[in-house]
Amino acid sequence: MEREYFLTTDRIGFSDERLNTDLDDSAEEQSAGRNAVLYIHGKGGSHLEAEQYRKNCPGFDIIGVDYEVDVPWIVEDKIRQVYDEAEKKYQHIDVIASSIGAYFAMHSLQKKHIEKALFISPIVDMEKLILDMMNWAGVSEEELAGKGEIPTDFGETLSWEYLCFVRENPICWNVPTEILYGGKDNLTSRKTIEQFTDCHNVRLTVMEEGEHWFHTKEHLTFLDRWMKDIMLTETEKSESDNKIKIRIADVGDYIQVRDFYYSLIDAMEDAEYKPGWERDIYPTQEFLVHSIEKGNLYIGRVNEYIAACMVVNHEYNDGYHNARWSVNVKDSELFVIHALGVHPAYSGKGIAKQMVQKVINTAREQKIKTIRLDVLEGNIPAEQVYTQMGFVYCSTIKMFYEDTGWTNYRLFEYIVN
Repeated sequence: MEREYFLTTDRIGFSDERLNTDLDDSAEEQSAGRNAVLYIHGKGGSHLEAEQYRKNCPGFDIIGVDYEVDVPWIVEDKIRQVYDEAEKKYQHIDVIASSIGAYFAMHSLQKKHIEKALFISPIVDMEKLILDMMNWAGVSEEELAGKGEIPTDFGETLSWEYLCFVRENPICWNVPTEILYGGKDNLTSRKTIEQFTDCHNVRLTVMEEGEHWFHTKEHLTFLDRWMKDIMLTETEKSESDNKIKIRIADVGDYIQVRDFYYSLIDAMEDAEYKPGWERDIYPTQEFLVHSIEKGNLYIGRVNEYIAACMVVNHEYNDGYHNARWSVNVKDSELFVIHALGVHPAYSGKGIAKQMVQKVINTAREQKIKTIRLDVLEGNIPAEQVYTQMGFVYCSTIKMFYEDTGWTNYRLFEYIVN
């Protein structure tokens, strides 16, 4: 049956088919171990649009998220409800979102475990868009604050409540993200999209002749090719995800590094084994900035996305003086590993071991004699990584860190040959 396309200002969809988005229990066994894509449409769109992307996502179940009221504090409940149900039945969840749907996705899912996101003509700076619309309508903040809501000639209603909500709920987004942007987008400027790309874990693709909504045959062909290239088969993805490029971070990486740790901490909040870190307490922003400036912070990228970070220096907690180390060395002769974290999207791929191996190789190059570190007592997966890499347990010492207070830590050492 030939499908009939219909258009709105930021979407295309189908008028002859319905997509069943219910995740009923009968499908649970079939879905176990598979991948899912959540599709979040733009303003005036429909969950039915998700069907058009099925051909580009082999091996994925497509789940359309439907909503009717275009305000984030209402939409977030619907998106999280669908995500929570999907999480029970799928090992990996990706997101495809269009226009304002991308903003809703980032706001609602920034603390969830998303493998990757594909954004089409996304609204990435909602505050700027609202301020731009206020400027187009000749409305000041004082006027909007006084009236609450002001309708415009271009069909949008400006809302003081909406603007305040956006300002009070900033987005921290570190999910590996692909963006498709039209060079003739009339809602988000090229400068805005590039600023977002520079500060986040994003790879940008631009179709110079594209518009905010991709609707011509040329637009849709470009979109399909872009999406197919990203949605790799599981075999290709597994091979690709194991290839990590590790380098020393520079000042321009700071925002991405900070957001990486924010995302990691949020994602591990309910994990069985966690390092005990807290936002801006450990690692602090000052610690990250200082480490970058000193050339001590390493980032590991997979397919251009930050998968892991760590700090390697000669500094250590005072409790190290009480440990039973195998060798006595000067501070300049030892490395200490701090804040080694791997994003959950890349867990189980040997990324942590590759990061540790980088430290070992660098230590050999710099004639370092020993590498030391501490692990929060009870963090068994972390201990296993280090012991498998040749680290030896030395002592359990009660030490003070801002995020955990006085707590037992297990100290490990690697003697560099």
